[in-house]
Amino acid sequence: MVEQDSLEKQQLSVQKKQLAERRGRQAERVVMCAYMLAGYWPVARRLRTKAGELDLVMRRGKTLIGIEVKYRRDFMAEIALPSVRQQMRLRTALQSIWVYYESMGFQSVYLDIVVLGRWGRFRRYRL
Repeated sequence: MVEQDSLEKQQLSVQKKQLAERRGRQAERVVMCAYMLAGYWPVARRLRTKAGELDLVMRRGKTLIGIEVKYRRDFMAEIALPSVRQQMRLRTALQSIWVYYESMGFQSVYLDIVVLGRWGRFRRYRL
């Protein structure tokens, strides 16, 4: 009986993680489309570096933007922002790819944190 309860809890945990993964990927697609409507073009999705992973890398002209996407149902944007440590890791990841893109003529680089809520509402924080 105890083993069955434990197994059910593990299955629920796996299902919650899978749902969160699906929502995260969907949020990334929504944000990518919003940036594309604003004139940006996708460079990479889920770009992994030694420092960490950037959800999206977009460009417009000579500007490169690394984007971290957070999905929150209740849209408490301030709570959803990454910690200072996570923000530093994201900046380091962006800097590691900037070396490559700077040699291609890009002139500026930004890091955006986008918090997406239900109904497609989102807030962008440029760091």
